[in-house]
Amino acid sequence: MKKLTKYIFLFLFLIISFYYIETSMINSNDLLIQEIKNNLNKYKIEPVNATIESNTISPGKYGQEVDIKKTYKEMKKYGSYNEGLTKIKKIIPTISISNNYDKYLKLNNNDDKKISLLFLLKKETNLDNLINIINKHDINVTFYVEDEFIEENIDFIKNTKHEIELLNPKKHLFTSTKAYLESLTSSELNYCLTESENINLLELCQNNKMHTIIPSLIVKKELYKNVKSNIETSPIILIYPNKYVEKELTTTINYLKKKGYDFLYLKDLITEDI
Repeated sequence: MKKLTKYIFLFLFLIISFYYIETSMINSNDLLIQEIKNNLNKYKIEPVNATIESNTISPGKYGQEVDIKKTYKEMKKYGSYNEGLTKIKKIIPTISISNNYDKYLKLNNNDDKKISLLFLLKKETNLDNLINIINKHDINVTFYVEDEFIEENIDFIKNTKHEIELLNPKKHLFTSTKAYLESLTSSELNYCLTESENINLLELCQNNKMHTIIPSLIVKKELYKNVKSNIETSPIILIYPNKYVEKELTTTINYLKKKGYDFLYLKDLITEDI
């Protein structure tokens, strides 16, 4: 037992010694470390906190800075300062959506011309016509599927390139349905959906570490008119597929493309990455 304790202390001593040697080396006054430090401001971007208003939250932005330790190691091996070997690390905002699931996630401005179109897929949805329009225009969309839709459209869910999320999860079946849908799509579910505040859904999704989304715009008819009038403040658009909406979907997509909008999955729109 004494021998084992001796080896443990020796191992810890070596680790601590290596850390202090490495740290003192990086904190030394050699020309390489000084040049790295002289260029820190060139790469520094301050993080932006997520915005919390009452019971809603909007994403902030990660910052970045030079990883001095990794940069020094790479440049030391190279033998001199080389800007191309600079290593960057993220700075997570103090307030971030990554650790706030107890508020409704909402986006209300569209300055960078990026949007997500969400479509509700229910048992009675005319899927073929909708998919044909979407594929024809080669855009990315997010589908919210009901549990009854899942069982009758397994092949579609397994093979679609588009993002899939769960609609109206039943509390007693939520965990199992979530796991089943994730197994079909080979990806995690991230976002619950509600059109207005729903505390029961918020708590259910919070417990499963999922964000609860409130769309910026909800459209059941007059798709083109509603999108054109509200696009500047509506990055997340929830669309109810029906014959009226489908008639205007092509015109609406063409309008958005002409205006320079990018069609993103929710996971790519709702991000704090730079």
